[in-house]
Amino acid sequence: MVMGLSEDLSEGYKASKVYLSEKEPFDFNTVENLIVFGDSLSTVETNFTDMTYTGENNAFGDDWPLQLLNLKEMVLWDFAVSGSVIDENILPVEADRYTFYIQFDLFKHKLIKHKEIYKCNWNSNNSLFAFWFGTNDILYMDRVKFKNFSNEMIKSVTNLYFNTLNELYELGARNFIFFNLHSLNKLPLKPEDYSVDSKTLQENCETLNSIIESNALKFHNNYKDTNVFVYNIKEEIDFIQNNYKQFNFISSNKSFYEEYLKDNNTDINNYIMTDDLHFTYKTHEIIAKDINTLLLSGSSSLFINIGLILMNVFLVIYILF
Repeated sequence: MVMGLSEDLSEGYKASKVYLSEKEPFDFNTVENLIVFGDSLSTVETNFTDMTYTGENNAFGDDWPLQLLNLKEMVLWDFAVSGSVIDENILPVEADRYTFYIQFDLFKHKLIKHKEIYKCNWNSNNSLFAFWFGTNDILYMDRVKFKNFSNEMIKSVTNLYFNTLNELYELGARNFIFFNLHSLNKLPLKPEDYSVDSKTLQENCETLNSIIESNALKFHNNYKDTNVFVYNIKEEIDFIQNNYKQFNFISSNKSFYEEYLKDNNTDINNYIMTDDLHFTYKTHEIIAKDINTLLLSGSSSLFINIGLILMNVFLVIYILF
């Protein structure tokens, strides 16, 4: 934690929800595979022919999956594609985008059907499945066709968490981290460019986050041997924006690209955002460290180590007295 930070908001890991299994304790130290689904906020430009990746993204450097690999040695299997949505049915007819369902089919083809070809050793205990969706669903949804956002998004998210994730569980997945959605209305974007006002945008984000949290809990209750983290990226980004000076940023919501057009000597390290939607690699580094803290806090080995320390303390006290 940076000294002098405002206490108005909590860091993301403190505001996150953690639902742990008593049967299969989570230990981040034993995780060997990070399997990611999402959009441009999580992509590393994977070549789905051989599952290698270039690492290219809109952060102008490593985004959070790559930053997390800098903190914990793992193999990254990243199915995230820029522009992806959960469910294409809420978008205008002319939209042509990757969906979570397409990414999931790719996962089954690559890491289930042809697991040996890619030398992937994932199993229930050594793998963490990560999901970060919602930005494109909300910004690009057909607001003419669907006037009731809540009902349509509930349908999409329910399909994601209860239909597809049921199958993922049956395939062996046990450790999950779901990102909620950051406050799109607080980004440099102009809501009118997306045919929506700021208030509606805020309400949409709040609705989606409520759905993610409730369905993640239901999913864990249905499968007690799962370890489920709901990472509060909203609170983390709010925290960074609220304390931007302490992180050595010069603005809470100006974008690097916007300033670079005015002065090509602009330093990207001074900005939270690269453009109106994407975070800089420096921001992703902060996010990755926060996620790492969350995952370690939920690890069984951490509690075991604390327990051993306490036992030793009591033993010393007993011997002395």
